[in-house]
Amino acid sequence: MLAFAILVISLAADASGARISSPSGRTAVELAAPEIRRLINAALAKPVRPSSVLVWSVWRRHQAQAKTSRYKRRAMIENAQPRS
Repeated sequence: MLAFAILVISLAADASGARISSPSGRTAVELAAPEIRRLINAALAKPVRPSSVLVWSVWRRHQAQAKTSRYKRRAMIENAQPRS
């Protein structure tokens, strides 16, 4: 049921085009197909600590946010430097 709820929320957000915001106010990164598959497999597998199951998902989202920020910062630096 949890996996189904995750899929419904993900598809609803994709269909509406709305971006989901995190509590910190930053735009959340959408769930990717491999991430959904991994979360479903983790939910159906033998019981483990929930924190260890979600660590990968949190890490992937952090990396995606860092990548976006890196590209924005690099673009600002390149556009700010005068070309000789």
